[in-house]
Amino acid sequence: EPRIVNADTGPLNNAVVLGTQAEIRAWRPSAGGSATLGADAYHLYRDGDTLIIAGGDARGVLYGSFALLRLIAEQQPLATLDTTSAPWADIRWTNEWDNPDGSIERGYAGPSIFFEGGKVRSDLTRAAAYARLLSSVGIDGCTINNVNAAIGLLEPANLKDIARIADVFRPYGVRLSL
Repeated sequence: EPRIVNADTGPLNNAVVLGTQAEIRAWRPSAGGSATLGADAYHLYRDGDTLIIAGGDARGVLYGSFALLRLIAEQQPLATLDTTSAPWADIRWTNEWDNPDGSIERGYAGPSIFFEGGKVRSDLTRAAAYARLLSSVGIDGCTINNVNAAIGLLEPANLKDIARIADVFRPYGVRLSL
């Protein structure tokens, strides 16, 4: 089922409906657009008073939601909204250069948001905010360590802690690698 955001309790006046294209089409067969959306793609459009965010998949819905928020922040008109976007590249990753000790190779903006004192930071609030930032611009993955980082990161105890970082990335559709 698509998710419906509606301040009214009555009919869908000025509502925002978001879901995958399949969910939108099941909800309202006349909606959903004619072209099939691929992975990570989205279509923002109006159907009467209803604004629809249709994604090719769940990550496409998320990217479409961020795109709508950008349009609102830029004070763009939404009355005739009809835009589709799909990523040009299947892989859109950022590569960090963080070391387990908390330093960053070629880093100029302070300590690592992932590591501190040879371990994964206990507070991953900033890592979650970073994942949200990456997702908001369509980045779908992040390598969190320096390519020359200590092999000890791959030990089972460390991998359990690294899984915590993956857990905070996952809601934003951002994959993690070492």
